[in-house]
Amino acid sequence: MTVTWCHETETVTLNIASIGPRLCRLWHGARRSVGTGGWLAWVALAGLCLLLFVPGCQSIPATDRDEARYAQASRQILESGDWIGIRFQDELRLKKPPGIYWLQAGLRQALGLPDTIASYRLPSLLSALLSVLLLYALSRRLFDSHAALLPPLLLAVSFLLGAEARLATTDAALLLATVAAGGVLTLRLVGRPWPADDLSLALAVAAGVLVKGPVVLVLVAGMLASAWLLRRRQPLAGILRPRSALLFLALVLPWFVLIVARHGSAFWEASLLQDIAGKAVAAQESHGQPPGFYLLTLPLAGWPWAALLPAIVWFAWREHRQPLVQALLAWVLPLWCLFELSPTKLVHYVLPTYPALVLLATLSWQRRAEWPAALRWACVALFLLGAGLIGTAGTWLAWRFGAPPLATWVFALAMLLAACAMPRRPGSVPFFLLLVGLAYAHFWGRVLPAMDQLWLSRRVAALAAVMAPGCDAPAVAAGFAEPSLVFELGTATRFADAGPPPATARCRLRIVTDAPPIDSTYAGHVSGFNYAKGRAVELGVYVESRR
Repeated sequence: MTVTWCHETETVTLNIASIGPRLCRLWHGARRSVGTGGWLAWVALAGLCLLLFVPGCQSIPATDRDEARYAQASRQILESGDWIGIRFQDELRLKKPPGIYWLQAGLRQALGLPDTIASYRLPSLLSALLSVLLLYALSRRLFDSHAALLPPLLLAVSFLLGAEARLATTDAALLLATVAAGGVLTLRLVGRPWPADDLSLALAVAAGVLVKGPVVLVLVAGMLASAWLLRRRQPLAGILRPRSALLFLALVLPWFVLIVARHGSAFWEASLLQDIAGKAVAAQESHGQPPGFYLLTLPLAGWPWAALLPAIVWFAWREHRQPLVQALLAWVLPLWCLFELSPTKLVHYVLPTYPALVLLATLSWQRRAEWPAALRWACVALFLLGAGLIGTAGTWLAWRFGAPPLATWVFALAMLLAACAMPRRPGSVPFFLLLVGLAYAHFWGRVLPAMDQLWLSRRVAALAAVMAPGCDAPAVAAGFAEPSLVFELGTATRFADAGPPPATARCRLRIVTDAPPIDSTYAGHVSGFNYAKGRAVELGVYVESRR
């Protein structure tokens, strides 16, 4: 069948019967390119990451408490021009190194981005994307072309990574550093080193230290010590070369010299004694959990690949003499045990172990024909448990905190379809991952931003913009002292009774949880749930005029 039409002086004939075969050839060619690791595989992987990570970056407000503190401190770098004395309002931020602040403020300044939370989340988004692509480069050196795409896909669809890619915190950037450092050491241990791996290792470890202190150093030391033990104490000459250490010192020492010269021993007291040593000996900020916490939360945080955890254990036990398995175990076990034994626990602390775990998951998946029946059923049970937890918890949270019913049920249906599409053979994996990606994109992009009862600071700022647009004195809050309020209302926001507005000010916004202030005008009321403290909150918003 042909269709002919005329456009001005040109006649066009289209053979409709030829469209189907052409599309089929295009589809099969694309599949071959992806399967053989061609350029289309990189494009497809990057496209999936954007589908998974971008929705919600602009629409989810600044979250409490860590993200709002990081983003506000980065904003104040640009406001003050001080890149060394990093502050949240008037408080020095000495507990953490400056890497994430420099990334957030530097990218916003270099790209001319607006002062929104999405601008400060850009380093996390890019770090998550680059972590997946770097893991793909690593897996291409470890597996054949057909299996190399599976580890980065599994990492990309991890629920925890999806959350961290949308938060202006350190964890996605730390993941990128650990993928690079762990990848270099893994390839050295299996005898397939990367070109220029000395420089790569030094850059990765230096970046990790400047982003989150000694975590990446623990990774390197743990891998070397574990590999030495697993290799029956054979020498590890050539694994960690002196020039890598010298390059690392050259990259990080300038920062430590600057911070000590400016703040003296205060930096060491805040970072080493209060933050690192404090978390190692006691639970901080109500984040204490018993040992085993990370193992119990893995089916949710690492879904869907965490369903293969029984297979990972089975495979690692059987093949623990293989150099690759030994290297990956050396990557996982020291960090995991350290975090499990530490009294202070947050679910994202073990994210640096995920790349090694998905590589082990791929190795075990390749041997699925040898799995015992009990092992198969255990993996199926964990898969359904994780899908059920995410779907049920997401649906309940959306219903409880005010998301639109239609968006809520669309997410629940998408998670149900993803669970029903559980991959049983290699050909079903892309379809399954697409369903998971669509479910996640809808949750992060539509459901979570619409939970209005969680976003108290955003609602207060919106109310202030309407009811008090001309107030030029800093806002004052009493009873609700969350960092997100500072990010929404401005650096000058205060959390204490500051008396009447200054004589030169027209008016001031005051947010209270108890009696209204004297000589004020009622502007509105905001009620919701303070998730940082786990309790319901009712805020009265008033406009104080100068007496």
